Amino acid sequence: MYCIGCGIENMQGSARCIRCGHDLSSLRTDLYKSAPVGSSSVVLWNPDVAALLSLPFTPLFGTVIHALNWRRLGQPHRATAAWGWVAVAFVLFIVVPFGASVAGYEERSIDGFLRIANLVALVIWYFTAARGQSKYVTKELRNEYVKESWFTPIWIVLMIVATLYALIGAMG
Repeated sequence: MYCIGCGIENMQGSARCIRCGHDLSSLRTDLYKSAPVGSSSVVLWNPDVAALLSLPFTPLFGTVIHALNWRRLGQPHRATAAWGWVAVAFVLFIVVPFGASVAGYEERSIDGFLRIANLVALVIWYFTAARGQSKYVTKELRNEYVKESWFTPIWIVLMIVATLYALIGAMG
């Protein structure tokens, strides 16, 4: 059964569209057994690549990508949960190290904390949240989606990292 709002195929008997959330329960399903003309698939970043790129860019990167993907998939509750992970990652990887630096902790101690925190947070995030998006995309979309380019998010992260290093260099 195809959604008349966005054109994506949904499982027969679905109450809402998996992409846009359109109410499907009141549709005459006999009219929508094929895709509407000009329908397009959802545009996503590959959730597995997002998790992999979280190794060099911290889980903050992957959590943002996953939150944006959930929004594009029309899953507001999952998007909200993913934004919660973004907040946790932001505090863990930006606020805590900056606060520790201002408080006078040794750079070596902060670096050691960040290495351990990165690994622990990545493992917890992956097994409790990130893997779920990968499974969802595989099951519901059958991995049939338009792949979003990685250029922009990687470029943004590199600019943020360069800015942070400049700020740290100016403070030290």
